[in-house]
Amino acid sequence: MTVNMLPPDSSGSGLSLGYKVLGFLSLLLAVTSLRVLSLATLVTTLIKVKPDRAASSRQAEDYIRAIQWAGNFYFGRVACLERAVGVAILAAMVRRRVTSCIGARFRPNEFHAWTEVDGTPVMEIESADWPYQAAVRF
Repeated sequence: MTVNMLPPDSSGSGLSLGYKVLGFLSLLLAVTSLRVLSLATLVTTLIKVKPDRAASSRQAEDYIRAIQWAGNFYFGRVACLERAVGVAILAAMVRRRVTSCIGARFRPNEFHAWTEVDGTPVMEIESADWPYQAAVRF
């Protein structure tokens, strides 16, 4: 069973048209790159060349909302992994830096991907079920 850790807000209200367009392009790149291994390697390599300016928590929330909004127009799976990669791509497109994480927790066993700013998960529902440990950060 997969649990969506984000609060439901995919309306895109309050987002600029620019973020909506970049969100759609970033999600499309994320989904495509996750489906095609060689492209995934290329995209994640490009993401590693991150700008020096870190995104604020508010900016990261806007990036996440832009990806969620774009997911309304994609007819495939848009879950935590696609969202985390999409946010990393969007942040790189606007020359900001975020940390996307892929990790797991035990009891119950579950994998999850999320975005962090300054080591703090962004837009994740805080609960006793949160003790995810990052295995990969990019």
